[in-house]
Amino acid sequence: MWTPSSSYRGLFLFAEYFARHRTPETSAAFDSNGFHAQAGYFLIRDRLEIAARWAGYDPSDLIADNDRTEVRGVVNYYLNKHSLKFQGDFRQIDDDGRGTKNRRLRLQAQVVF
Repeated sequence: MWTPSSSYRGLFLFAEYFARHRTPETSAAFDSNGFHAQAGYFLIRDRLEIAARWAGYDPSDLIADNDRTEVRGVVNYYLNKHSLKFQGDFRQIDDDGRGTKNRRLRLQAQVVF
């Protein structure tokens, strides 16, 4: 696994790569790899943040065209750091194996006592 991250003046970058080799007892060995990369930026320091995520996953290199990908956009508004914040995100997940595209819009609030 490879995981670099960095932040500078309100900009945040993070990425990971996963490499897995599996040897099941009853079938052929295979590789299953994935990654994700995220970036965020505070438009208003410590208040308003935007972010994006891109991810991909291949469950098995033995099966052609079964990759899954995700694209996500995020908006966070912090009223009191992480104790009180509002979040919204929109994501699309493409599953090539099933031939589907799932889209989801989520709005939520976080309150920590």
